[in-house]
Amino acid sequence: MSLLLIWAIINCKFTVLKFIMSPSKVEERLSKLEAEVTQLKISLLNSTNTIKPWWENIVGTFADDPSFEEAIAIGREYRRSYKDLFDPSEVE
Repeated sequence: MSLLLIWAIINCKFTVLKFIMSPSKVEERLSKLEAEVTQLKISLLNSTNTIKPWWENIVGTFADDPSFEEAIAIGREYRRSYKDLFDPSEVE
């Protein structure tokens, strides 16, 4: 084994060891994370802010829109053109 390779291995081990946390640091960090998760859970349970489903935000957007009505008519016409391929109850 060359001296350069040995030096690289030793240097690499020391570099890795610098970034490894001590058990007490890991415990400290884990305690902080557990406290944060508990706080988040509590705030979620106490939250009165309800999020509406996405579709409730767009209901009525196309009301009385001639372009939308035209798109619906074109879609209906397209489905009817294939009525022989589908179950009649599926085609309006």
